[in-house]
Amino acid sequence: MITPGLTEKQSKLFNYILGYAKEHGSFPSYQTIIEDTWISSKNGVHQYLKVLYSKKYLISTDWGDYELHPSKKHFVNSPENPIPVKGVITAGVMQEAVESDLGSLSVRDLFPKAKSPYCVRVSGSSMEEIGIKDGDLVILDDSELQSGDIGAILYDGETTLKEVHIGNNEVVLTPKSKNHSPIVIAPDEFEEVKVLGRYVAHFNNGRIKYID
Repeated sequence: MITPGLTEKQSKLFNYILGYAKEHGSFPSYQTIIEDTWISSKNGVHQYLKVLYSKKYLISTDWGDYELHPSKKHFVNSPENPIPVKGVITAGVMQEAVESDLGSLSVRDLFPKAKSPYCVRVSGSSMEEIGIKDGDLVILDDSELQSGDIGAILYDGETTLKEVHIGNNEVVLTPKSKNHSPIVIAPDEFEEVKVLGRYVAHFNNGRIKYID
């Protein structure tokens, strides 16, 4: 199977990494890739991985390790234990129960507009005034971020969840708490800013909540 956006060999390596991760619960080392694939040197592995980083299939982590890009984690962690849809019930007058197998509902179905959703846990209180509390789970989508949207940002090796305002000369990351100050990023630093995901929804005390 050739993965969209990758050449045949890039796709072959990516699918090998996925298969290894599913079987072993970890990603293969450079040496393991050399032993199991056609790539014969660590430099060759590095060059292939570098391409997968640039195409947002993998991300580089500390100490030369790597992991799946957040938008691709669903390839390994597919939804489990779907909720069965058992039939139809009227919301009007009382009618006889109609029971039938209508399929199932997965967590993925709760966010139909999200193209590549994934989840992160919030640490901190800078968004508490709009209901996103410390410890909440936030659903992000790997999609375009418009000025004024809430999103996850990577800047200078650090991440944050903020309301993002994009101007001609600066990017302002605005908190939703009186106890936190905005983060202003100047133009000469703009290239270091990466959008990790656009806010879709969040889980608070077991309930799914949305911010319009």
